[in-house]
Amino acid sequence: MCPTGALFRTEFGTVVVLGDICNGCGCGYCVASWPYGVIDQRKDDGWVFTCTMCYDRLTDGLQPACATACPTQYIQFGDLDEAVERQSRQRRPESRSPKTTSSVIGVKTPPPVRRRSS
Repeated sequence: MCPTGALFRTEFGTVVVLGDICNGCGCGYCVASWPYGVIDQRKDDGWVFTCTMCYDRLTDGLQPACATACPTQYIQFGDLDEAVERQSRQRRPESRSPKTTSSVIGVKTPPPVRRRSS
């Protein structure tokens, strides 16, 4: 999916773009391959970027800033099975109507990122 091998899956299952490898080559293969606009590309210089899920915070044992700052705790980061269990315990019977639904989005086991061999 990346001809330069610039995508890297971290030990937390998140994917980051290695800027020193991509160097804004402008091919855009990764942008087209990843769903939901996860990877984007600047129009002016072709530089590719994505949310790092605050990799520096994760390595320090902290949650991503968006999960910490979310006043409703709608954004959560962690194990998918634990998130599903937590959500099922917190939901009240009246919240199960079609008008008020919630969902857990995640990947139980992230697929490997294919890197080009040197």
